[in-house]
Amino acid sequence: MDINECIFSSSLRYVHHREGKFSEADLVDIPQYILEHSFTKINELKSVDGVAISLHNSERQEFYTSFYPQSFDYQEEKLEQSFIERQWVSKGAQLYIPLETLIDNEIVVIGVFILHRREFKSLEEEKLYLGLVVRYLGTVLYHTMIRTAGRFRDIGLVFDDIHRLEWENNQI
Repeated sequence: MDINECIFSSSLRYVHHREGKFSEADLVDIPQYILEHSFTKINELKSVDGVAISLHNSERQEFYTSFYPQSFDYQEEKLEQSFIERQWVSKGAQLYIPLETLIDNEIVVIGVFILHRREFKSLEEEKLYLGLVVRYLGTVLYHTMIRTAGRFRDIGLVFDDIHRLEWENNQI
């Protein structure tokens, strides 16, 4: 499927341009980059005016949202409802879909994909097409950002411990 290739290659290209350091800005930048490079394919699949990815930062308990092609108003309570209840939520022209991935035989929600639709169709028709795409997007974002950021954080902690041990040795 072209859209899977587009999402995956976009995520790889962004990560390879980085220097191995992740920041809070990456919670917006990486999804923004993926949306910019996959919007045409998503739009071919489903006529949309815009898309957004809202990733949840579990440490700060807040969402970081990226939009494409431009920002649009969305309902925070519908975003949170979709995230907490792990359900597709439809409100007018907007569809909120939890970004899920399978980790150790458990489905984990990492954020919400928001679709600003041009035309409204029944939720059952949309689930067939979008379910696969959003599940794949959730998996790619998890591996691109959360696992990689965790590895870099762990490496950073190891270096901090090394520097602390060197400092302690110098004090002795």
